Amino acid sequence: MFSRPLGILLAASFGLRVILVLCGGQDYGSDEGLYYCSEWFLHHLVNAELEGILDFLLTPTNTGFILIGCVPTIIHTFILVVFGMETDPLSFQETAWISALILSMASVACIGLIYAVARRSGADRREALIAAFLMGSSNSIFYYSRHLLPYDSAMALALLALWIGLRPGSMKRACICGFLTGLAFLTYNGYWIICLTVLMVLALRGEGSVRKTIIRTIVLLSSFLALPVFLTATSIFAGRMPYVVALKRFAGTVTQGEFAEGWSLPWAYLWHAEHGLLLVWLAGLMFVIWKSAIGFEPVCKRGLLWLTSAVSIYILLLLGSIVFQKFVVYGRSVRQLIPFLCLITAWGMAQLNKERWFRERQWLLLMVGLVTQSAFNFSGPLTQKFPRDIRRWVSSAYDSVSQELTVQGPPLITDLKSRPQASRYIMLNAQYLYPIEGIKKTPPGKVLFRTSHPLEFLPCQYEGYTPIERSIIRTTDISIRLIDTHAADLY
Repeated sequence: MFSRPLGILLAASFGLRVILVLCGGQDYGSDEGLYYCSEWFLHHLVNAELEGILDFLLTPTNTGFILIGCVPTIIHTFILVVFGMETDPLSFQETAWISALILSMASVACIGLIYAVARRSGADRREALIAAFLMGSSNSIFYYSRHLLPYDSAMALALLALWIGLRPGSMKRACICGFLTGLAFLTYNGYWIICLTVLMVLALRGEGSVRKTIIRTIVLLSSFLALPVFLTATSIFAGRMPYVVALKRFAGTVTQGEFAEGWSLPWAYLWHAEHGLLLVWLAGLMFVIWKSAIGFEPVCKRGLLWLTSAVSIYILLLLGSIVFQKFVVYGRSVRQLIPFLCLITAWGMAQLNKERWFRERQWLLLMVGLVTQSAFNFSGPLTQKFPRDIRRWVSSAYDSVSQELTVQGPPLITDLKSRPQASRYIMLNAQYLYPIEGIKKTPPGKVLFRTSHPLEFLPCQYEGYTPIERSIIRTTDISIRLIDTHAADLY
């Protein structure tokens, strides 16, 4: 199944992620704080502290990621011990790139799994390689890799379940697939949609009679629910709030942003993240729909399967946001569409290969265009600077620096060596900006240093911000800058 071009693609993808991770950016958003729960969980586990273990196992905030995070945490800690850095309380956080590099391998695994899923569904090597190449070209699959987040791990588990389940087999195989999708859901609860889609594909695509299909569906759903049911039973036995109740309450907090954007945000986000690649995906969608309309038989085997999967995800996003108003759609939730968009487009491109007019020259032009578009898309994340790294540099270069914001709403973080009332130097916007409620007057002075805020990277503005907040972000100078208030502003 493995091929040399795929190996080159995966190696290049990992190399880009190494560069991305080493450029910094860890511990930027509040969601990354969940990763450090793994460190505390291991501490309680080593010391056999049952109450502490249960505190983390029974938390509704992506329990699976705490368990998965134990692997990079152990490796990270071992490296610190080898270099004699374990006694420094800040060393683990300052070397967070080690853990980020390990976690980034889940993103690379998603690329390889798309190839494997395409092959197992009946695609030839060329079609499968195209699917993997499209996945590897996706900026949304790329730029999250620098952060300590559960999204890629959850997606990799869901795709692994899909790959295993596409091979005809016993109910034991269905049980494994259901368990993996359940683990994917617990790793990042927001990816419940791709988990349900994978279960749907495996339930309906399996061979056998209606009776076997029903039994397979029951097995898939039962094994999917096994972990949540086990955690619920454990929580009740321990005299705590039932896990499913806590999970439901946690789900009710996913309300930052606007429910009404559920239909349009996916396309706005994908356009700003992918640009021309989105147009290629949409062309793939239209091609499958056209072939289906004229009764092209192979569509029913793969193209229509992936089209149905993508449409199902989009419909569930709409139902959760616009209809039931339970979940606001974010950029990270839109990513669930990408694997199936890649599979759809790869199928369409494979069919084009059979057309007389579409030969090697057209293939070359298309590949060059995709590589060029990806290079442009990736340049944004690769040149980003992040607040924590900038604050560290400023703290080492200046004795006293105060911090201020040019927007209203976010609580001010002051971790620099600062005397706010007497400091000559002011650092602006060197933190995560949320929520954004208005504009503040910029202090006068000479700008000594300026760099773009991560929020100026447009895809980041689709992570819980309302249209009004995005408007403020795009019309206000939120750049990170250091001001000398004792000198005239020369800019």
